[in-house]
Amino acid sequence: MTLYEFAMRFAAPVFRFLLGVRVEGAQRVPDGPLVLCANHRSNFDPVILGSSFPRQLFYMAKAELFHVPLLGPLITALGAFPVRRGEGDTEAIKTSLRVLKRGNVLGMFPEMHRNRNKKGLMRFHSGALRFAAQAKVPIIPVAIVRGKGVWPFRQVRVVFGYPVTAEMLGFEKENRKSHTAACENLRQKVLQMLEEKST
Repeated sequence: MTLYEFAMRFAAPVFRFLLGVRVEGAQRVPDGPLVLCANHRSNFDPVILGSSFPRQLFYMAKAELFHVPLLGPLITALGAFPVRRGEGDTEAIKTSLRVLKRGNVLGMFPEMHRNRNKKGLMRFHSGALRFAAQAKVPIIPVAIVRGKGVWPFRQVRVVFGYPVTAEMLGFEKENRKSHTAACENLRQKVLQMLEEKST
């Protein structure tokens, strides 16, 4: 049994119970390679998303984390791989595409950074769309919705949306202007789910 399998079998149910995590829309997620695109407000988001999904997720994580003793080997074992943010890291791009071409699931947070304002969504970046378009795989919008109040009295809902393709969002590889519009279309899908489930 791998560390990831152990974590999913034993740690994930405990984690979901402690945080009051409820999963919605899992039946909408198809088999095969996927890109999951979720909002990002907490350092716990990768764990919340991973523990709510039945298959292993692979993530980009900032390269600095892999130099931290114990943490680096741990997150590597749990499916993370490094990215040097702001440098156009070609190795991280190649790794992301390999994940998808092997039939696996790539988890991404298109805001790139935690939204410290805890309101709305920041601008989405185009990496997830580019990966999905190049690998010809669907994108699943995901909303991580936090209820009112403080832990342990608030509930966290992980809501999976309907699959879409980069093309359906208006993404055209050779038309850079379309990238901004497609990112906004994806952002609106996640924002709509956040607003609907927060009421």
